[in-house]
Parts: sequence; structure tokens; C-alpha cells
Amino acid sequence: MHTATATTAGHEAEAEEHSWLGPPRDWLDRFSRHFYPTRHRHLGESHHGHEPGPRPQTGSQDRSVAGEERELLPWLRLSASLDPQQPQTYVVAAFWLRTRLHRVNEAEQFLREGLRANPGHPEILFELGRIAAEHRNDPDRARNLWELAARNWQQRQGAATDSDTLVYAQILAHLAKLEEDQKRYERALEHLQALKQISPNKPAIERWIHTVTQQLHNR
Repeated sequence: MHTATATTAGHEAEAEEHSWLGPPRDWLDRFSRHFYPTRHRHLGESHHGHEPGPRPQTGSQDRSVAGEERELLPWLRLSASLDPQQPQTYVVAAFWLRTRLHRVNEAEQFLREGLRANPGHPEILFELGRIAAEHRNDPDRARNLWELAARNWQQRQGAATDSDTLVYAQILAHLAKLEEDQKRYERALEHLQALKQISPNKPAIERWIHTVTQQLHNR
């Protein structure tokens, strides 16, 4: 049974978890966050839940947006064919395919093409894990993909950029939430401790750690 303290801590963490990445450093950082959740959330929740997304559109607006996205995809595919060693091309195209056009199988296939061109790339593995978790309801496969992504990121750490660190933070956050949902609290805490080391907003992570610790003690 959860205590009142644990419940309060949980509400506080829920209210402030969106800030764990800290404020965007610049316009590029702000733009990149459209492609990732900036708070930990229940895997599979829609844009109407915790993950930021575009406002719902109807009628001609909706058709116009869908048309623009369909026009964008051929250019992304062309970009991938001209420079297959650019992982972001595959990640962005897969994002549009699965979240806007609901073509999940095509998104997964495109990511696998990217993985063949960029073996073991953490960001592509992370996106494949999101498909497993959010569209396939396969938490075990998602865990395997994200753990592999984390290991590969650690091996490449010497050449990591700020954007690469953001990807690693996303991997750790998703692993932590997955383990929390699966009631594997010890593993969740391990990921959160690692996340705390690289997050610019350590108080938010500490509140999340407190919530998971309470769940562990009340199990």
C-alpha cells in the first residue's frame, strides 16, 4: 500500500517530470525535442496524454498537413540514399511515418535500413525500441534494444556531442520508466542514477528516484 508521502511525491514528480532535460539550450535543441518525449511517461500514451504534439486538426487543415508530410518523405528517402551514414535522416523519416501517417511497418523497415547502413547506432536502436514498446506491445524487445543502445552509446562516449547525450538521456529515461512499469524497481533506480549524472535538471530526477524508492519499499 502506498503511503500518503509516496502519493504526494508521486504527484510532485508527475507535475515536474517534464523539466528533467532542463530548458532548451538554443533553437536547435528546442526543435529536436519535438522528436522525443521530454518527460517520462507510460509507454504507448498518445499525444493527448503526456507527450507534446501538434494540436488536433480537422477537415482541410488535417488533409493539408498530411499532404505536406507525404511530400516531405520522398526528400528524406532521397537524402538517405545520397548519404546513408546520416542516422538523423532515418530517425526523422520514421518519426513522421509512425506518428503522423500511422505507417508503423514502413517506419520500422526504414529504421532497419538505417541500422544496416549505421550498425549499432544508438539513436536508431532507440527508435526501434520505441516501436516495440509503443506499437508492438513488446516490452522485452524494447528493453533489449534500449539496453543495446545504451551500451553502444557508452562505447562511443569519447566522441559524444550534446545531441548524442540527449539521446542517451532519452534511452535511460525510457528504460527507467519501462522497469518502473514492470515493477523492476531496482533496475529502474540504476537507470535513474545514471540519468541523474547527465541531466541538467537533477532535482527532477531526484524526485523521480524518490517516487520509485517509495514504490520499492511499499512492494
